[in-house]
Amino acid sequence: SDSVQITPVSVGSYDTQSDTYTEFDIIDGVKFGSDVLVDGNYIYVAADSLLLKYDKNTLTLSDQVTIEGIRKMAIWNDQIIVTIGESSIAHNAYVRVFDKNSLSFIYELNTSVGPIYSVEGVAVISDTAYLGVNNSDRKSTRLNSSHKPNSYVVFCSKKKNIHYLLHPCHYTHHSY
Repeated sequence: SDSVQITPVSVGSYDTQSDTYTEFDIIDGVKFGSDVLVDGNYIYVAADSLLLKYDKNTLTLSDQVTIEGIRKMAIWNDQIIVTIGESSIAHNAYVRVFDKNSLSFIYELNTSVGPIYSVEGVAVISDTAYLGVNNSDRKSTRLNSSHKPNSYVVFCSKKKNIHYLLHPCHYTHHSY
C-alpha cells in the first residue's frame, strides 16, 4: 500500500544553552534526512536523494545536487565523501566523491573495485575513509539466513589512486 508522508523532512538547529530547537528549512519531495555535517561556514545535509548545502550564518540554501540513495557523508580536504544506500534504482557505485565547494562530482569507487552492496556509514581519519557496508539488501537479509556477514571496508584515496581492502567482521543473525 502507498503511504502518505504527513510531516515533511526539515532541517533545524538546537541551541544547547537555551534548550531551543529552531527549524530553518523544510525539504519537500524527500522521505527522510539521514545526515548533517557542519564544515567552516556551511552545513551539508543528506536527505533521501539530495545533498544540500546551507550557509551557516544565514541558514539559507546555497546549493544542492541530486544523488539517488545518499545516506552518510564525511569531509576529506576539499571533498565530500558520500555513501549510497538502498534506493529504487540499481547503483554502479556505493561511494561517490564531490567537491565540497561546488558540489560537482569528482569520482566514484565503482562496484568493480569497491563495495558491491549499499554503504551506510563513513568516517575519515587522515587519508583513510572507513566505510560500513551492508552485504545484502533488507529483503534478502530477512528471507535468507545464509546471507554474508556485515563487513568493514577501508579505502585510501590520494587523488584517484584508490586502494581497497575488505575485512570481515563478526555479526549476529536476527530472525524476522
